[in-house]
Amino acid sequence: DRLIRLRVTPTPGPADDDNALRRLLANHRRQDLIDRVWLAGGAEPLRRRLTTLPQPVFPLLGKDVLALGIGRGPAVGSLLRSVRDWWLAGGAVADRPACLAELARQACVPPASAQDAAKEVK
Repeated sequence: DRLIRLRVTPTPGPADDDNALRRLLANHRRQDLIDRVWLAGGAEPLRRRLTTLPQPVFPLLGKDVLALGIGRGPAVGSLLRSVRDWWLAGGAVADRPACLAELARQACVPPASAQDAAKEVK
């Protein structure tokens, strides 16, 4: 399994900034990225950066979309993918409140309603 994952895992480069590395970490296993750098003859500083960066975790779930009054179905997944793409484009650093605000914007719901809905979901 690991060898198969390594085949499809992109190789980070020394020119990648922290945003690019966080995007990779959000989509791939940390060790697979480190192994790809090692296999490509990458330098220790890049492997160290991959080791020390926090693993980004997208902070929203389908229940956050449902809490806005969006009915079950493909719209839930579509909105989550769209907000996750926005989160990744920003370097995977936006926190839950920022992601909820973006979800509300994309769902055409007032941001205050999204924050209230999020409190009910917890």
